[in-house]
Amino acid sequence: MRALPIALLLALLMVRNLGPPIDFDVWYHVRIGQEIQRTGAVPHYDTLTGAADRVEPHYYVNDEWGMGWLCWQLYRSWGYAGLAWGLSALIGLLALAVFLACRAGGVPALPATLCVLLADALMQTRYALRPHLVTQLLAAAMIALLLRAERSPRWLWGLPPVFVLWSNVHAGVSLGVGLLGLWWIGSLLSSGRFPLSWRQLALPTLGCLVALLCRPDGHKLPMYVLTHFRRPQVYEWVMEWQPLTRVMPDWWMGPLPLFLLLALVGFLLAWRQKRLKLPYLFACLALSYFAFRWVRALGELGAVGVPLMAATWAALTLSERLTKLARSPLASFLLSLILGLLLARECTRPEHFRFEPGRHIYPVGAVEFLERHPAKVIFNSNQFGGYLVFRHQKPFFHSVMSAIADPLLRDYFALRQNPELLGEMVSRYGLGAFLLHYEYFDDLSRLIAALDQSPDWDLVYFDDVAVLYMPSRLGLPTYRALHPGRPDPLGPDLLAARAELERYLAESPGVARGWLLWATLGERTGDPAMQAEGYQKVLELTPDNAQARLGRARLRFAARDFAGAAEDAREAVRLAPGYAPARFNLAVALAAQNDLKGAKRALDRCLQLDPGFQPAIELKSRLTSSP
Repeated sequence: MRALPIALLLALLMVRNLGPPIDFDVWYHVRIGQEIQRTGAVPHYDTLTGAADRVEPHYYVNDEWGMGWLCWQLYRSWGYAGLAWGLSALIGLLALAVFLACRAGGVPALPATLCVLLADALMQTRYALRPHLVTQLLAAAMIALLLRAERSPRWLWGLPPVFVLWSNVHAGVSLGVGLLGLWWIGSLLSSGRFPLSWRQLALPTLGCLVALLCRPDGHKLPMYVLTHFRRPQVYEWVMEWQPLTRVMPDWWMGPLPLFLLLALVGFLLAWRQKRLKLPYLFACLALSYFAFRWVRALGELGAVGVPLMAATWAALTLSERLTKLARSPLASFLLSLILGLLLARECTRPEHFRFEPGRHIYPVGAVEFLERHPAKVIFNSNQFGGYLVFRHQKPFFHSVMSAIADPLLRDYFALRQNPELLGEMVSRYGLGAFLLHYEYFDDLSRLIAALDQSPDWDLVYFDDVAVLYMPSRLGLPTYRALHPGRPDPLGPDLLAARAELERYLAESPGVARGWLLWATLGERTGDPAMQAEGYQKVLELTPDNAQARLGRARLRFAARDFAGAAEDAREAVRLAPGYAPARFNLAVALAAQNDLKGAKRALDRCLQLDPGFQPAIELKSRLTSSP
């Protein structure tokens, strides 16, 4: 019975995270693994981007080559399903490692299972088939070994093999070095009160440092870690290196406050009972600090911080009632029942067993167009770089920045920020196409506008993911009245826009953005039937399209179908809970049905999201003054 809850939880986490790969970087790793298989060597010079030959050769330490090899083996053997199951298996192993670390710290099986749930809540934003997931797995394994070693120091000799594997997969092995350093410092400051002395740590630590050299160009790895993170582009443009409060402004509503509260109370009680272990405290403090500084550190906090917090609580003298509850067979049975029901529900969801990468995530259609009309160098949104490389296209940029020379990094971001450099960059690098995401960064709208206005570039393709521009001299069929990547996608000439849109929908009826433009055109021309057709088609193709739900809510309201308008507005709120206009439209529909209480609640939430939303302020004033 004790093993049943964790077994069900592991199965639940694996099934819940099963599905098509949605991370952009995985495709780069697949291609790197393919190159390793083809050449029999680890690449250290970039040959996958189109502009690499325009600058001096740039040597880089390929710290993630092991992950590339693994991804290629999974893809070569089982295709997209291999990548999906590979990610699922890594998440299962990570959860198991956290559980074993908690158990190594003396935590009973039931609380250890609950700790895995807390760790999962912290780590789930970091679940992707990328090297950092292996870093979290090996960090949890390292903590399990360190906690086991407090009772039997021979477990310390399991650390060097972990470091050998870790150093060949990710530069995150530097986290392991840091943890060893904290164990040393904590041991020295504990004056013999910590179970492991610095002498017991000495030789295994030396073995771990030697293990760092057991990889291609291992002697260069420490310097690579130091120099790579001095590049300002890493912190300015990569989302995972942004502060937590910027990426997740409502972080206080998530699992992090619960972890911080449990850790704070646990360490205070341990201090009062004279059972405080300084290495645990130092590690939790350091990782909590880094989690606020860089949002990506949430994963490491879950993998390392949760077991150490749990081990701190396990060492405390607690009430007999809590001790019995932690070992209660009834509590284990109830938790098993809940997890079993959740697992059964997840197993019935068909999206977990569709492994083909979606056209609504990757530029599949644009790449097919480029295969028919090749371009030597493609200036791309950075998230498309890995997929372009995987499809043997030549992007200007991909998100593995360590492989890209500094001049290319500078010019890439310079053009994104200053579209007036367009002609100069096209000439310098021989750019033959621009493949850009719609809403990834605000500066892309300026670059898209510059391409729209340039006589040298034509919009030749667009879909739900991207816009593709190629040189006008190629004479390809183009769209001149439509501007799908700009705030006004239809432009001033609605007749020309309608003609181009009819041609586009005849050629690409499965693209939701085309039908959304059709609905927008109907709104601009006062044609409710066109609007209804457009929104209906969008929702058939993408049922979770909040923009279409909101548009249809307004259309239904105009037709005095207030119940239907409220239904669509509620769905829009569910899909986009942080979008104030969706809350406002819900309030309007509810007020029309005399549900004033519900309307006021929706308005209150709308004004919390946007205190200056004037229509909401006016409507709330009218509702408040009404009897």
